Amino acid sequence: MKGFFGKIFGLLGAIWFVIGVMTGQKKVLALKREKPPVPLVVFRQSSRFLVLWPVIVMTWLMALAMWLHGQESSPEWLKGPEIVSKLGGWWATILIFAVLVWRVRMKFAITVAIVAVILVFYFWTDKLGQWVPFLEFVSRLEVVGNWGIYALIAAIASVDVFIVWLYARFHYFIATPNKGFLVWGWFASERPIEYSEYDLQINLEDVIERAFGFGSFRMRHKHDTNLNIEFPCVFGINRRMSKFNELTTELRVKAIDVDSEPEG
Repeated sequence: MKGFFGKIFGLLGAIWFVIGVMTGQKKVLALKREKPPVPLVVFRQSSRFLVLWPVIVMTWLMALAMWLHGQESSPEWLKGPEIVSKLGGWWATILIFAVLVWRVRMKFAITVAIVAVILVFYFWTDKLGQWVPFLEFVSRLEVVGNWGIYALIAAIASVDVFIVWLYARFHYFIATPNKGFLVWGWFASERPIEYSEYDLQINLEDVIERAFGFGSFRMRHKHDTNLNIEFPCVFGINRRMSKFNELTTELRVKAIDVDSEPEG
């Protein structure tokens, strides 16, 4: 019986290894299979649409709600045209704002400026006694939409997220204590990266990306700009950079120990 289960687990392990190779994990698996396993951290880019994943999910839900509204078997609370109009109108406004934020890639200074403008507008309208009429005007705005429009917008963003995710399976950077590896292609072609030849840059200026745990990972070559490495919109950038610093700190400590040994 133990031999039977051993064969089953062996087969599952082989299948998992093949899947890993097919999804661009060949180099990662090779490093982990060494004795002892090589400590590493992997940097992959993500779609910028992924930063706004709550917006994508809600847009799919909005498309579903508007589609159900046109069905005879739809819930009673969705059959009234007023509720669908309000839901669609308000979500269209939020969606437009979200896309503008994503497209402009708001940075801290821009965010502060926008908040300041909103506060000035609020105090100005409140001083003139126009704040309540303004809210009443906004509440009467309606945006008439089709469920297909929302589904199309959500589908475009979802496809972009999937394509970039698939691309990132075959194009990524592996950091190990001694050196890094830039990996690309179906057959996991690799280029060793010596840390001493690069300047590391972490871009966390984008307020929206940073709020959801994303950031850009860049390595600038000191002499040849064609050898620069950049992975935009890396998820879990803080955790990965903490691990990266642990790996490279270990390397620096070893280098200091070697240099401090007396000659002869």
